[in-house]
Amino acid sequence: MSVPQNLISLKEFNEMRDEFNSTIKSKLGTQETESVWWSFQNLKDYIDYIEKEARNNNILISGIRFHMVAQTLDKKQLTLALTPTYLSNDKHIDFDPVLSKDNSPTDLKILESNITKSDELGAILNRGTLHA
Repeated sequence: MSVPQNLISLKEFNEMRDEFNSTIKSKLGTQETESVWWSFQNLKDYIDYIEKEARNNNILISGIRFHMVAQTLDKKQLTLALTPTYLSNDKHIDFDPVLSKDNSPTDLKILESNITKSDELGAILNRGTLHA
């Protein structure tokens, strides 16, 4: 097993967190989300799920994008939503492997304009535990 790319030191993590708290969080309010938590098993299950769905449609996942979104339930706090990406012309494009077809990824941008499909449960992960 190789060491993951883009690891940072605890010092850099603390500096980045302090910067977030002193700039973005201070503008949004003291009750704003500082972190989002998912269980290790839930993340593994998500990765296994999107890999299986993409493999069934002959699509190669290039990565996972973490989107900053606002929780629409209860407190309307910041949270994260995860979407798989595929590579096309040197760009990583968000797609839904569940709503895709063989060798044809369905881009999330296309799904946004399709009212029927946009309500279907696909492969976007959210509902992590928010921590303020």
